[in-house]
Amino acid sequence: MQKPTFTEIRRRYKEKYQKRLSATDAMLEKKLEEYRVYQGGQDCFGEGQDAEEECEKFVDFLMLQYNALHEKQVQEKYDLLVKTLPKDYQKRFPDTIRRHAGYTRYLINKRKNLKRNISNHFKALKTMLSLMDKEITEYSDEELAGLIRDNSFTTAARQYAVWFLTYIYNQKPEQFMFSLEMSMLRRETVRGEEDFYPPEEWASFAAVFFDIDRHIEKAFADCFYARSWLYVLLHMSLAWRKSDVLNIPALENLIDISEYTLEWFEENAFSIADAQQVINHVKLAAEQYHTQKAGAKKHFNIPQAALLPTAVALITCEQWRRKKGQAVLFEKFYADTKKMTELFGLETDFLSMKANRTLLSMFNETAGGMAGLSGKAGTLTSVMK
Repeated sequence: MQKPTFTEIRRRYKEKYQKRLSATDAMLEKKLEEYRVYQGGQDCFGEGQDAEEECEKFVDFLMLQYNALHEKQVQEKYDLLVKTLPKDYQKRFPDTIRRHAGYTRYLINKRKNLKRNISNHFKALKTMLSLMDKEITEYSDEELAGLIRDNSFTTAARQYAVWFLTYIYNQKPEQFMFSLEMSMLRRETVRGEEDFYPPEEWASFAAVFFDIDRHIEKAFADCFYARSWLYVLLHMSLAWRKSDVLNIPALENLIDISEYTLEWFEENAFSIADAQQVINHVKLAAEQYHTQKAGAKKHFNIPQAALLPTAVALITCEQWRRKKGQAVLFEKFYADTKKMTELFGLETDFLSMKANRTLLSMFNETAGGMAGLSGKAGTLTSVMK
């Protein structure tokens, strides 16, 4: 039997649950990736498998996710989330999952309004399980330190994991192989939800800064405006520190840049291919340098959604640099947060460190949910820096 189409999956979902499956084809592709991870990485509609049976299991998985997302009661929500864990994790680490369930019951009984954070506790558990090769009780001091400091954790998820480890260790320390002072783990920087931009705020930044028509005239008229626009755009694509952004070199390899005037943009179409050519030239220039703090090789990668505005902003800033005879792209530029908030009419201040945390957190979460990448997201974040 052939792999069922998305139309057939939607039909079966509606037949079984009397609900319309409104997900787009792109979303269903993503859900299939999540389902493959859930099934242990195997192709759910591979050769020799019963496609009808697998379709049935897939729609059950979709309903499980739906119920976990919409459940109002905190304990029931957590129980449903645990059921969405990859079956491989459930089979290999039942004791760690059981201990985390006990920790969660303790939190529910102790605290009110835990609903907002229960998903964060679960995400920390899921990340930890993706890195583990044995039950948590069997980890040595050195192994535990390496586990908790792995880059697959977002900063927030790491802190949630530390709180969990602290609790279970203090309950029955004799059951654990490690004797690591938990204060060593608590040295990890504590990050709360206020240290990250929520998705709706991040989307609002994109709506403002990706709108070329909103900025291009002012960017050609005012150097500070042009550099402020580019500064934010780069922070929305690159997990670079502020100092590394501000030290982007002169872009002398943009040979034909003078032809791009405001009048040119008004009369001609600036295509994705044009933008990509500009980005490629900047990439060659920027990647010759290393990060200031760690000395690591820089990676200049701009996502498709930001390609056009970033290329236009780079063009205007390089033209300003040449007019002023300066040595680097952002010479004598100071990123004044309050001034930029007023300049762009923002409801929320755009902070570079908060943007970096958000970008890396979003990348970790997305990569962690993809088949073949679960547990490797931390390594992949290096290409964003």
